[in-house]
Amino acid sequence: MILSMDKTITKILEWSGNKSQPKGLSGETINKVSEYCVQHFGTNLPLSYRDFLKLMNGFSYDDRSIFCCYNDDIKNNFPGYASLDLVTFNTKFTEYTDIDEYIFLGRSSLDFIAYSKKNNNYVIVDQGDVVHGKHGEYDTFEELILNFFQIK
Repeated sequence: MILSMDKTITKILEWSGNKSQPKGLSGETINKVSEYCVQHFGTNLPLSYRDFLKLMNGFSYDDRSIFCCYNDDIKNNFPGYASLDLVTFNTKFTEYTDIDEYIFLGRSSLDFIAYSKKNNNYVIVDQGDVVHGKHGEYDTFEELILNFFQIK
């Protein structure tokens, strides 16, 4: 069953005990980040990840995180999220590796969640073997989120 982004976020918030999370971003901000991604990573932000960012700018709970876009809300209210900045993480990753198939959207201590530019889908990949260590492929970000957080 495919859930809407609103319902998916409701599920992850319930799962986290309704832990406070950063508020969503404006369409203008999301467009600017997407333009940066085109220029530096060769792809727009995936649409359903953009939908997520409109409602919630990142999410972190139980050692699993979805990346945010660093802003004043993060700086002032969620300083621990500074290390989860989408642009910073992807910029450093592309500087230090030759792996360019993905734009990374989150992480846990063992895995990354990402958008495959080549296959136009979402994946969970092993941090130790990003190229060959796929743990799942999903058509939507909503499916990815529920599987990444292991929410039924």
